[in-house]
Amino acid sequence: MRLLLIFLSLSTLQSACVSQKAYTSATPLSQVKDIHMFEPLAFISLIEKGNQMAHSDSLSNYFSQRWSLIAANIPDLPVEGLVKIPGFVETEVLKTEIDQLFFWAEEAGGRNLNPLELPPNLVATMDHHNQRFYMLTLSSGFTRREGNYTGQLVKGVALTFLTMGIYSPMPLKANSAVQVMILDNQLGEITFYKNSFNPEGEPLENKTLLKHAKFLFKGYFW
Repeated sequence: MRLLLIFLSLSTLQSACVSQKAYTSATPLSQVKDIHMFEPLAFISLIEKGNQMAHSDSLSNYFSQRWSLIAANIPDLPVEGLVKIPGFVETEVLKTEIDQLFFWAEEAGGRNLNPLELPPNLVATMDHHNQRFYMLTLSSGFTRREGNYTGQLVKGVALTFLTMGIYSPMPLKANSAVQVMILDNQLGEITFYKNSFNPEGEPLENKTLLKHAKFLFKGYFW
């Protein structure tokens, strides 16, 4: 899901949202409550010139703030608070572990995640807060500087004309992907995992984030 698409075919655009089926453990949904959320991890890039992407710390941090606020204010989503990282855990090491855990879940195709072992610093942080359920979020995506998309669209039209339609690149204005995982620290396993990919979504707009949230938990919490 970290693969960011810049050009997309019309057939792909017509399928506005892409996701694999959610993974759920045997834990009854009635037990999944009082979820504490780790700070969302985000890799948001900005295209300022041509189609050259560069990671943006400010945009990534803004996503984390927006998603935390949205998740905490959805009535049917039982998020009770944010996790503070204890002093004995290195934040960057923890972020790497979370990123790796999502990578393993992706590699498994979102299926049979029970064998995945939760990484040590993540477990130590959960033990420190002494709660059962925790939520992890990972997002990737890109957006463009104002005016950049129009310029690339004009170039695409010109290439289509010059190649008589043989080569017809369709630049994306933006895209957005969000993955969510709920962990059961009591059982040491993944309780829930699902991803959502919007090939046209602005990664920082409320309507995109709300669409992701609605889609991710549909069939589970609502």
